[in-house]
Amino acid sequence: MDKQMKKENKEFVAAMKLAEDDDRKVQLFRRESRTPPEAGDHDGLIEYFMNTVTEDMQFEVSRWRPTLNDSFFRHLDGVIGRLRFTGDASDEESSEQLVELETLRDYLVASCAAIDQAVVKMSSAKDRVAKLLSSKDKKEMILEMVAANEIDQSLMDLLQQNIQVARMAGQEDPARFMEKVLQACAKYCVAPLVAEASSLPALPGGMPMKELRLGAGSSNGAGGASSSGSSIIIPGGTIKSDVSGGGNTSTGGSKSSGLIIPGR
Repeated sequence: MDKQMKKENKEFVAAMKLAEDDDRKVQLFRRESRTPPEAGDHDGLIEYFMNTVTEDMQFEVSRWRPTLNDSFFRHLDGVIGRLRFTGDASDEESSEQLVELETLRDYLVASCAAIDQAVVKMSSAKDRVAKLLSSKDKKEMILEMVAANEIDQSLMDLLQQNIQVARMAGQEDPARFMEKVLQACAKYCVAPLVAEASSLPALPGGMPMKELRLGAGSSNGAGGASSSGSSIIIPGGTIKSDVSGGGNTSTGGSKSSGLIIPGR
């Protein structure tokens, strides 16, 4: 009976993993198949966001953050202003478009602020994680960082991300090593040892962005900006998993793209 249950559990886990992989492939294909607007095409970028499905909004705002500047928001404000003062209030389509544009603006403003704040925190966390993982005496370094108030949720989240990336890359030794470091740091972190689901705000009013409309539909095709995983830090090679005292050593191993390997 127990063997049968274990077998069924393994099959269920395998089926769930396969389904997740399929969903991920569909998501990647959808994102990569879109045609990005030309540089400086504010109307095109507005339409691009209007035709973005809800689950991709955070991703799209993150990768287009450099173009969401003062010039873009001045243009968006102008579009909203013209529609507000020249539109027919009795026209249902015009009223809906105004609400959608205002909703989009509120979401983009809040998201940009959240992204900028997260970038500052992540940059600081990256330096602190590198310092911790490359230190010879992990316990002593943790105590020093506690005294300097450097053990916070952003550091814990980045360590957790590193553990996940290491496991995905088949680096079990570094993953176990960082788990020990994470557990040691957790004793001094007031916040719960749970990474936040997202630093970006939810869509205002619960409006699904895929229902927003501007112009003649979605722009789909090939191309699109790419995202970077340069904030990931992974110790390379063989690591001595001794959080309480001794150092870590690394032997050989090539640096993967986007990975910073301290303690070489």
